[in-house]
Amino acid sequence: MTKHLLSMLLLAGSTTAFAQPTPFTTCPDINIAIIRDGNNAAETNPIYLHKVNTVTGVSTGFTGPVLNPADGSNLQINAVGLHPNQGLLYGMQPASSGNPLNALTPRPLFRVGENGQALAVGLVGLPPLQAGETVAVVNTAAGEVDVPGNYYFTAASGSLNIFTVSGNISTLWLGKIAGTAALPAGTAALSPNYIKIVSGDANSATFYNSLLGTINSGNIQTKLNAGLRDFVFNAIDGNLYTYVTFPANPALPNGAFNGQLLKLNPNTGVLTAVVAPAVLPAASASRP
Repeated sequence: MTKHLLSMLLLAGSTTAFAQPTPFTTCPDINIAIIRDGNNAAETNPIYLHKVNTVTGVSTGFTGPVLNPADGSNLQINAVGLHPNQGLLYGMQPASSGNPLNALTPRPLFRVGENGQALAVGLVGLPPLQAGETVAVVNTAAGEVDVPGNYYFTAASGSLNIFTVSGNISTLWLGKIAGTAALPAGTAALSPNYIKIVSGDANSATFYNSLLGTINSGNIQTKLNAGLRDFVFNAIDGNLYTYVTFPANPALPNGAFNGQLLKLNPNTGVLTAVVAPAVLPAASASRP
């Protein structure tokens, strides 16, 4: 079976599954990969936490399966970030592909430790609706924790007709939950601070417009999983960095793909290009 790498986490880590999560003792000098057998549809398969040597690529041990403390089922978790001081992971439970409209509800946030124990710490609230918008969704594709312990993730809002399964995403958001280390166990409502993600230069605008076009031409699952897919916090300049791929020619979505490194200012929501987009010869819609 193939291994589906949900998140490659650098700089800090931790995991848990039933009692109290225990911190990674070598944090932040540890690299963790969250792995599940199968593809994206294998939503009931267990996930495991692997320590990875980034020089050799060798896994040096694993913990798991990670279980949902509420019922003992295999916990699905993504948008995972590593708290560099606390030594624990934070991530959200995605909506099931079999019930994608569940993504329109607040998403459970979990704390996970090195021992594979998970602990629910709240429900992540949705972003505010703008004029003319009727629906909002928290995106569970990307998450990160900065040095002070702020948990970052993305979200989107727009319009959606659930009867015709059509609609448009018009606003992309960056969400922040402060003070993650102090969050008590439970399912209390969490109220993130949301700021709009906007393009700050011509090179990032190419990706931004392509992203909105892809979202709004896709199916309902694509619309409900809108936004930046992965990012990492840079403690030196305080920005979130992400590597993206997108069609080089929007009129040819199955043609060549661009690759680009971008950075997002978490204080302003401004997305800018680190470098101009470059065509990836081996990438395409089937191999982005």
